[in-house]
Amino acid sequence: MTGDIVINLRGGKHTLTSPLTLTAQDSGTGGFKVIYRSYPGERAVISGGQTITGWNLFDAGKNLYRASAPNINTRQLYVNGAKAQRARSSQNPAGFTKTSSGFTTTNPAIAGYRNLTEVELVGFHGWRDFYCRIGGVSGGNITMQNPCWNNSQRSLPGVAFNTVSYIENAYELLDAAGEWYYDRPAGYIYYIPRAGENMASAEVIAPKSEKLIDGQGTPGAPVHDISFTGLTFAYAGWNFPSSANGYVVYQTGFYIDTAAPKLVPGNVHFTAARNVIFQDNVFAHLGAAGLNFENSSQNITILANKFEDISSNAISLGNVWDEATTNTNNQNRNFSVANNYITRTGFEYYDASGIMGGYLDAADISHNEIYNISHSPVTLGWGWGTNSYAKNNSVSYNYLHKFTQVLEDSAGVYTLSSQPGTQIHHNHIDQAIRNFGCLYPDEGSANINWHQNVCQGVPQWLHIWTGSIHDNMVQNNYSDTANMENKGTNNTVNSNNVITGGNWPAEAQSIMAGAGIEAAYAGVKTLPLPIAQ
Repeated sequence: MTGDIVINLRGGKHTLTSPLTLTAQDSGTGGFKVIYRSYPGERAVISGGQTITGWNLFDAGKNLYRASAPNINTRQLYVNGAKAQRARSSQNPAGFTKTSSGFTTTNPAIAGYRNLTEVELVGFHGWRDFYCRIGGVSGGNITMQNPCWNNSQRSLPGVAFNTVSYIENAYELLDAAGEWYYDRPAGYIYYIPRAGENMASAEVIAPKSEKLIDGQGTPGAPVHDISFTGLTFAYAGWNFPSSANGYVVYQTGFYIDTAAPKLVPGNVHFTAARNVIFQDNVFAHLGAAGLNFENSSQNITILANKFEDISSNAISLGNVWDEATTNTNNQNRNFSVANNYITRTGFEYYDASGIMGGYLDAADISHNEIYNISHSPVTLGWGWGTNSYAKNNSVSYNYLHKFTQVLEDSAGVYTLSSQPGTQIHHNHIDQAIRNFGCLYPDEGSANINWHQNVCQGVPQWLHIWTGSIHDNMVQNNYSDTANMENKGTNNTVNSNNVITGGNWPAEAQSIMAGAGIEAAYAGVKTLPLPIAQ
């Protein structure tokens, strides 16, 4: 290469039937990059969806429409660019009692549900959510499918699948506008339109592909020197939870499959990537995680992108099983995640974070706005006290607000294990709906400096709940609540400020004003979502 290679994608929708797979052979050389971008003045949508047409009124009494859709498998449906709701029951249905193999129920109708073994029971407990399919019903006894049920009971038994939060994916539960059901054996999708939707002209898309871009490098031959600019990635899914494995979360987008936790894949996913840039892109209507980098990825820039309507984590960085790696070539290192707008993520798998980092060295997460999400905006670390190569990370100048809306046991910034040289500072953290709130160094968190953060409208501003949390510095933070816990070991917690009556001092006001997306990148919030073509 004697210069950058630029691939211009014209505006409109480019539908993939298989992912764009990139290896070392597709990389830039000689200091130049391969650049994928939208043609100037246009925006290309890279889609993994299938358009569903031929809708006919099926049940006038319910305003229920039906279309033929054979040979697909999907957990999501989008109508005119808006996500529809899989048919589900009311919240916390009565009459369920846990047994060794599932539940008993006082609702005799469940036994007659169409495609019974594709109906899912969903449960929440603490920071965990569970999606398991019914195996059968006999005399009010519901037997759940395995290995999902056994995994939900064996792993972390203190927070097991104990109660039913709702029933999902049953034709008989179609009873509200915006709900849909896919009768997979018969090959039909059913949908009740929302107000203003005309099924003769509506654009209805079901995800068909699970990956849009698949970067497949190795530490010895990484995929490298590639950038993606001004593109929209949309309408990809993830169907693993629709198997007998279901979805049994371990924590924060890591689910239980075999003995080790596995990461929910990214619909845009890279392994062993180097010198890769994502800038000015939109990630929307995605059924897995948005963007993942793992397995010795290094020198990654994620700048001024918009993430909206993502089922799991918006951004996942690194791994949770490589703590003993000493060869720096094989570590996950040097990430810059800045000026991104992340909203409505974790909106199917509620355990997810806006930004999730495993074991990382030198990750800088700064000036992002993360708003209206299900759980923790930023999660950093793993291991509950494990020694690792994680160090020198920074979470700073972020505006993190309206979070922890479904599950509990999270905070604006949540950490695990020792991370020497790591600083959490100048973040404005506002409106945690559930426990615990603002700053949460969890088990084994150590050698982290928490300073100059503003905690507003949270149940607790600091949650140090056990002795394994040690040798942290927590100083010069501001909070409008005095509620906190400090039960760790050898932590320095002083010079923090409790504010009453909204009388924030000048430094706190400066922190709030300086947090979030910088002026030069303010346009990221108004980047367009994909619309009907």
